[in-house]
Amino acid sequence: YFVQAWFNKGASHTKLLDIRGTIKSYQKVLELGNGEDDFVISARELLRDLATNILRDSGLSLDQYLQSMDEFDRAFSDMENRRYEKAASGFRNVLKLDRKHAQSHGNLGLCYAYLGEKQDALSEFDKALEIDPDYEPALTNRRLVRSLKEGEKIPDNQFEVVDHYKNVVASK
Repeated sequence: YFVQAWFNKGASHTKLLDIRGTIKSYQKVLELGNGEDDFVISARELLRDLATNILRDSGLSLDQYLQSMDEFDRAFSDMENRRYEKAASGFRNVLKLDRKHAQSHGNLGLCYAYLGEKQDALSEFDKALEIDPDYEPALTNRRLVRSLKEGEKIPDNQFEVVDHYKNVVASK
């Protein structure tokens, strides 16, 4: 119930580039705080700005954005645990909400590659690169998949987690 602590937690999540944590923390400030308190006013403004940027960039509301993040995380967990069909379904669900989600296209491409579906994999990497021509994971994975024969799968031991966008922001 300590509103200032929730506000500070939101600021910490922002510094860590954890958008979900930022949103949830600032929402908690609004839930617990007095509407005229400076922390509540600031949290409301920050959430409004986030919502505006997310809507502009993806066409999603904050709730839809959080839903797509949750779906992405479930799909990614499935991919890490070698449940490629289930992961692919999850990434397709994210793309139903946000067609321009480069990571979902890239990860869907990986799922197809792990399943031996070379052409589908390459198509998804191309879609990721149409959205973000500098999306390094798609560039790297596309090169790898191009070297495979049709029906050949990426070996399961070649799985590496890369948080490309956090790395890009952190390097600036």
